[in-house]
Amino acid sequence: MNKILLTIIVFFSTIYMGYAQDNQLFYYHNAEKIYLDKIENTKIINFNKTIETTQKDSICNRLKEVGYSVMEINPFIYEVSSSTAQLEKNNVISTSLESGYITYISDMLRYNNSDILWASNAIIVRIPLETDLRNLLKKNKIPMVDYRQIGHSKQTYVIELDVTEENAIEYANRLSEIGDVVWAQPSFWRSIHQLNPYYSSQWGLKNIGQYDGIPGIDINVTPAWEIATGTGVKVAVLDGGVDLTHPDLVNNLLPGYDATDAAYGGSNGGYGGAGCYEDAHGTACAGIIASENNNIGVKGVAFNSSLISVRIKYNYYTYFDIFGNCFHLSWSHDTCIINGINKAWHDYGADILSNSWGMTAPSQVINEAIIDALTEGRDSLGCIVVESENTTITQNYELSVYPNPTDGELIVEIAGLTRNDVQVIKILTMEVYDLTNRKVHQQTVNQSYSTLKMNELENGVYILKVWLDNGEVVVRKVVKQ
Repeated sequence: MNKILLTIIVFFSTIYMGYAQDNQLFYYHNAEKIYLDKIENTKIINFNKTIETTQKDSICNRLKEVGYSVMEINPFIYEVSSSTAQLEKNNVISTSLESGYITYISDMLRYNNSDILWASNAIIVRIPLETDLRNLLKKNKIPMVDYRQIGHSKQTYVIELDVTEENAIEYANRLSEIGDVVWAQPSFWRSIHQLNPYYSSQWGLKNIGQYDGIPGIDINVTPAWEIATGTGVKVAVLDGGVDLTHPDLVNNLLPGYDATDAAYGGSNGGYGGAGCYEDAHGTACAGIIASENNNIGVKGVAFNSSLISVRIKYNYYTYFDIFGNCFHLSWSHDTCIINGINKAWHDYGADILSNSWGMTAPSQVINEAIIDALTEGRDSLGCIVVESENTTITQNYELSVYPNPTDGELIVEIAGLTRNDVQVIKILTMEVYDLTNRKVHQQTVNQSYSTLKMNELENGVYILKVWLDNGEVVVRKVVKQ
């Protein structure tokens, strides 16, 4: 009886493992496998940019006629879903692929029940010095169509591929496993989280008790204005573009840049968007930073600073709930984010990069673009990079971990503010563990921020544990490279 039960358990375990493998993909980040779940019966189709609109509409309509749901993400990328699998075997799709109307099909993926993303037909690689890229790709049977250098490093390339036989994730993994590159990753399209989208109440600047708040609970900016108001400082707002004609902003705007494919409007850093919402988030962020002191609308924290709008994303993917409320997602491509960051500091001379957006699926090339700004910007003094991304929320507190331009160090800080109370909390102790759970470093802190000393540790992935004086323990993964 026990043998029969054991056989049944093994049988069903094997079926489950096979199902899990069929419904997951992975890519490499810092030599670690990052797993992505396939969204069932949902694919992304990418149309050739030379296709006529009438031909594209005909393909979409024929898919709808046979029961597929078709949703536009941008003018050449569509989400297609159905209750049946094997979209690639659909006659409309197969003939469109053969004729070149559709360039590739991707699985729609989800990371950690959060980000939605899919692989394009490109990979991004960092190659060692003195390496011939063409020979490397030929040696490893990577079907290159075209390539170009991307970002600040002259050794980093985005490579367009022929993905007829294999997808970009598989080719990136092949290069990572062979070890002929410093790193390789797929070039993803990904959903971008718009963080803190509502700025209509400015109690954070000066709290006089509005919205039932406690007067004086704010960032205490008014005394700072007696010292500086941002004159001479250039702030790049990396977001969905800015309203370039807004009366509170127009006099503080410098020329901007659109790092996207310019879908749904947007030019010179201006905003666009489609669906039920336009891209208003970037304008709101710019207003908080540098709305002019002109008695028209709101007032910025640094109202005499100059703004550079860098558009790295746009809204679409609109859907409605049962009550008729409209929702949307923001989309960006890895190359848009990298080019936007690099343009902001390298070409447009930004002193500060403001990033009120986030993602959870890790990206080596985006990490390196941020580090380049931190270390090479402002004539190698380093830009200030403000991010809403690398954050752990613990009750009313935010624990942030971000690189310090000093090699091998991370800055760790804890903070919190509501309109009714200032949250004062301290970091007691920080401990670092390797991936075998061996403690390799410990620091006593007893204040709200500290520099985590990792200079003596080897490059690699570590686990950071932070003990707070409210009894909480926050755990983060950190990378020394």
